[in-house]
Amino acid sequence: MREEAISLMQQVAGSKGIQIRLDIDDEAGVHCDYNQISSVLRNLVSNSIKFTASGGRVVISSRAIKDGYVITVSDNGVGIEQNKLDLMLRQRISYTTKGTDNEPGTGLGISLIAEFVEKNDGKLIGSSRPGHGTSFSFSLLVATKESNEANSRSEV
Repeated sequence: MREEAISLMQQVAGSKGIQIRLDIDDEAGVHCDYNQISSVLRNLVSNSIKFTASGGRVVISSRAIKDGYVITVSDNGVGIEQNKLDLMLRQRISYTTKGTDNEPGTGLGISLIAEFVEKNDGKLIGSSRPGHGTSFSFSLLVATKESNEANSRSEV
């Protein structure tokens, strides 16, 4: 899935002179709805590109936790005030602003991302600092043979 999320965004990132770096565990297998989590990754990477200026970077990383993995998309873009980000995450209040190349936004993306992550038994958190960038992380359960047999969710 990670290659798909990157390849779709690589052209846009390249046109803005933004580097995308992957730091993902090749052995990371998670239990999730493939389409929903692909959408989450695409949206987070797209937002990072949108709010990062030319010459910036976007990093997609994973780290193992007790019963799963945490996936993080971070950038060194314009950032947002933490209180606005908290409102978007906790109260699902939409907030929109134009990107670094005047790209429009709807403000709906974070609410949908949070909903998809929660439907996959995860949690979305975010941190940001104006002028220094933004980071979003979400957790997913590790894939097990039992979880794959129990329902039709895909292993990513």
